[in-house]
This record gives sequence, C-alpha cells and structure tokens, in this order.
Amino acid sequence: MKHWSLLWFFSIASLFSIMGMLNFGQRAPVQENLKALDLLLGPEYAQKVLPLLKSAQKRIWVAVYVASYQKDRDFGIQNQFFNTLAERYKKGVDVKVILDESYDWDSQNNRPSEARSDKNDEVFQYLKAQGIPVQMDSFEQTMHGKFLMIDDAWVVLGSTNWTYSALSKNVEVSVLMQNDELCYELSNFFEMLWNQSEKGQVIQFSEL
Repeated sequence: MKHWSLLWFFSIASLFSIMGMLNFGQRAPVQENLKALDLLLGPEYAQKVLPLLKSAQKRIWVAVYVASYQKDRDFGIQNQFFNTLAERYKKGVDVKVILDESYDWDSQNNRPSEARSDKNDEVFQYLKAQGIPVQMDSFEQTMHGKFLMIDDAWVVLGSTNWTYSALSKNVEVSVLMQNDELCYELSNFFEMLWNQSEKGQVIQFSEL
C-alpha cells in the first residue's frame, strides 16, 4: 500500500540524513545551498524552507496542524511564510492549504470539549482574503500532519507547525527532501485529504 512505502521512505531518509549531517555528535553548519536531503533542526526549518517557498514556480501545497498569523506583528517569521504564499499565488503559483479543525481540549476531564477550537481561524481568514484556496479538515479526525510539497520535487516532513514558537525557538525536527517519486505520492495523498475535507469526510486509511 502506498502510505506504507511513504512511511518506509521517510524513515530511511531520516536515518541517512542524520548519519550524513551528524559528526561525532556535532551538527554540521547550515549551508546556503539546499541539499537533496537535509535535516532541519529548530530554526533551520525557516532558514531553508522560506527561500524555497519564495522561489517556487509551479505549486505550493501545505498541510499543517497549527498555524498563526498576527496582524500586529508583520515582522513575525510565521507571517513571512504566509505573506510568501500570498506573493507566489499572485504570481500564478498553485497554492493550496489544509488546516486542522477540531474541538478545544478539556484538560480538566482529559478529553475534547464541546467548544470548537479557533486556533487556525486567523490564518484561514487571511488566506481567504488573499484568494488562496484553503480547507479545514473534518471535525471527525485530527489533521496532525505537518508537510508540504514545492513544485514537483521538494517535500518537507516533520514536527514543525507554522507558528512563531515552532519556527523560531521550539525543539523541532523536520526533513527536507528532493525526491520526485515521494513528491508525487504525497501529492496524491494531499489531493485525497483535500477532497475529503471539502466534503467534511474523514480519510479511510484502510482503503489506501
């Protein structure tokens, strides 16, 4: 099944990335030029991914669990990501974004509450205002993925949300890969998630 091959590839790619960039416990310095396989730790995500977004010519498809856009902080790194999406979209790049829609967490009872979470509302409204196609996934599932495809080659997978904390100071681990086959496979999954989100339906992993 396709999703198993994707998971196997990600596991192997992550292993080789770690082996290639760690030298006796020391991190290799961040390089200006992108590699076909790069391990992104903490703020390295923004350092490598943002320039790649700015150079996109064909498409940028993004799925992210939590995102933030702050109107009163135009200098924020997370705002730069979404402003870049708007700029590329105006240049004719195919931009699509999927965000998680869910209920707030009831910490007292350790379960979802009956109140809808507004964690992605500001970003959703910003993208809508820019004309960018954006979907919230179904309430019946948690879209916890953080992944994107750029043009027909680049894939980014990992723990990094598009928030100020995640992009600037959190302990985050992601992988940047240039791989046509993986990009194609993940794009198919994105399209399925997009269509299911549009219908308010959940992904059936047993059918993949």
